Amino acid sequence: MSVAEPEHQEPQHQEPVPSEPEPAQAPEQPEPVPSEPVPSEPEPEHPGQLRTEPEWQESLEQLQRLDHLERTCVMTIATLEVSLPDTNPQLTLQEMDSPFRQLRIPIGQAEGVAIAYARRQIPTPRPLSHELFAGIMEATGLLLEVVRITGVDGASFSGEIVVSGPNGQHTFPCRVSDAIALSLRQRVRAPIVATEAVLQKANEVNEVNDELD
Repeated sequence: MSVAEPEHQEPQHQEPVPSEPEPAQAPEQPEPVPSEPVPSEPEPEHPGQLRTEPEWQESLEQLQRLDHLERTCVMTIATLEVSLPDTNPQLTLQEMDSPFRQLRIPIGQAEGVAIAYARRQIPTPRPLSHELFAGIMEATGLLLEVVRITGVDGASFSGEIVVSGPNGQHTFPCRVSDAIALSLRQRVRAPIVATEAVLQKANEVNEVNDELD
């Protein structure tokens, strides 16, 4: 008796079972780098104070250091004119701040011409005296720091200049007109200041003269 062999069955094709995806690894976070503090801009010494023009900054700082000697007021040139029948010009300086008091200073013709030329930066064929002296000061490292009007006697004013250089700082008495003409010829113009006592005394004279006129 023969035994029937089982039919040959082909193996069934089994679909591969999808494997679970491996969890994605989170990107490595770089170690935090300690941040350096950002330096803040220095605050101005006097908040709210208007900044001055660059050419005045150094001179005004010097003025503040000198101001402890006596109360002073910064002046500016208001007018330079000749009033007939006078033959010599009159230089009028005025306070930059209220109450805007004035100093009326009679000056010589030569000084008047020098100041007028210097104010308008008018070139001359040959250097005038104050222009020459300003050039010598610049070449030798000297700087006119401030013009100070220190006294008044009637219509006559007295002044001084403060000059700094390699040998330190020195004060020289001078005529006010010469000092102003020299200041105007510098690259950095020096401030002009008058003491409080001079302004008070000069304005008393101005009031009397105005009443007479």
